[in-house]
Amino acid sequence: MNVTLNPELEKFVEYKVKSGLYQSPSEVVNEGLRLLWEKERDRVEELLLDSEKSDESPVTKADWKNVRRNIRRGQK
Repeated sequence: MNVTLNPELEKFVEYKVKSGLYQSPSEVVNEGLRLLWEKERDRVEELLLDSEKSDESPVTKADWKNVRRNIRRGQK
């Protein structure tokens, strides 16, 4: 996979590598994508919890539990 960054992001990645916190640009990008994934997963889980609390949802608490478990498994 080949990814093109805008100049501002490219400078940021270079800065992070030069800081010594990361060994390569790939590590910086992987960390950023991991954080984005976690943020989205947390948002989905928050929406699921809100839906679970709703009396209008036809989905059972066990169904929501299974959905959350499957989301967590997808992270690995």
